[in-house]
Amino acid sequence: MEETKLDKQKVQYNNIFDFLQINWPKSIRKLAFKHRFVELDQNFLDYIKEDGIFIHQDYCRDKEIFKDMEEEDLQNFHKFSEKIEQQINQVIQEFGQVYYKINWKAALDCQNFAQNLKITHIEDLIKLLKSSQIQTEMILDYQDLFQFNLNNENNQNVKENPIDTSQNQNSEKEQIIKIQDYKKEFRCFVYKKELRAICQKNTGDFYKEMKDIVQEIKPKIVNFFQKNIQNQFEASENYVFDIYIENMEKPKIWIIDIDPWQEFTNPLLFSFEEIVEFSEKNQNDSEQIMLKYVDEINKTQIRDYSAYRVPEELADDNPTQENLIKLMEEMAKQDPKFFQ
Repeated sequence: MEETKLDKQKVQYNNIFDFLQINWPKSIRKLAFKHRFVELDQNFLDYIKEDGIFIHQDYCRDKEIFKDMEEEDLQNFHKFSEKIEQQINQVIQEFGQVYYKINWKAALDCQNFAQNLKITHIEDLIKLLKSSQIQTEMILDYQDLFQFNLNNENNQNVKENPIDTSQNQNSEKEQIIKIQDYKKEFRCFVYKKELRAICQKNTGDFYKEMKDIVQEIKPKIVNFFQKNIQNQFEASENYVFDIYIENMEKPKIWIIDIDPWQEFTNPLLFSFEEIVEFSEKNQNDSEQIMLKYVDEINKTQIRDYSAYRVPEELADDNPTQENLIKLMEEMAKQDPKFFQ
């Protein structure tokens, strides 16, 4: 299907701007978790690209570790602009704890050692920035396009109604909602401005009840798409969006991400070719939508970034001696020469 091949240059430098959250239409941003944006400068980007994790004492919780260092050595530690430092600290103070992305990319390759990527101090943020290979690669490839997005998606301060961040929310009572039920997350595929495919987002797990869930939520997702998203991106016909359904009985749907088509996004249980072929075949019937979910435990997929994972005993913030001994014993069982 020659006409459906990706024009990579066009996607990178034209339509890609539609999917930066800061450029979403205001009506869509109301349906996302509360968020703030910090625009990066070259000084900040240069620091991320530098080798090693060297954190200036002003950004560390424990400043005692610097007491024996020479003043000359301390001058070598990188410092951000006052504007960026202030913006980051203000966001953390406002939300209490935050979850960050660079565009639509989170530091998922760091989640085993970083407490689900939660940030309560600027030091946490810097460690993730300096440790995430996927974000560094993105910055190196597309550094001219990016802005920095801090939000509280993984521990959301959300109101009972969609948030209008143009209003003063300080006096409003807020509730804490955590995304812990990953079977309520779905990835949706739009081709030629029509919703054509929906699938379970967390493909690393099998849920017995998913068969009933997908049939129940399909019309709700279609209605949500047609009402809130379908006519919002004039320049982009093809894209992918992720949603979280907070309440299945009286569904409240939140937009997690809106992602570029193909090159930049994992199609999970589909292939993009499959979606295109299905869409072209049913181009006169927009109600035809593919549904996919993990229907057997042996069909689960290897989780993204599993190559970066470490044993849970080592990922623990305070690994106990008992856990470490247990880990070494298990490794010795698998390889008798481990301690030789």
